[in-house]
Amino acid sequence: YDKYVKFVEENQTIENPKIITVGLTTPGPKGDSGNVIICKASYSIGGQRIISLNKDNEAEYPQDFSCAVGLTTNAATKGENLIVQTSGTIFESSWDWIPNRAVYLLDDGLITQSVPTSGTLLQIGFALSSNELFIKMGTPIILN
Repeated sequence: YDKYVKFVEENQTIENPKIITVGLTTPGPKGDSGNVIICKASYSIGGQRIISLNKDNEAEYPQDFSCAVGLTTNAATKGENLIVQTSGTIFESSWDWIPNRAVYLLDDGLITQSVPTSGTLLQIGFALSSNELFIKMGTPIILN
């Protein structure tokens, strides 16, 4: 399933673009697990965090929510590989979501079900169950 693609962000010039691995994860008992990318961490990145890719195609926490790419499935230190799920269903036993409610992006890549009231609002998906999230990046809305 592995494919190789060049990642180019809209309205951004990337010098010397690198090839990153993109593939489909193997579907498990929880259903379609969606698409994943593998990239290097530009600094220490936590697990279950939303990231964007910088000009070197390294993961970092989004400074601009419109550049959010997906949710990390592991933690990594600078230069280590991160697996980032860009869409579909993901399961994490430590979560305690309220099913059928939206999930939003906060600063530093954190996610929450509390609706932000200032800054930028970006729905990154919704909870299917207490431990399962369906990732589908929305369009950011500037609140103030």
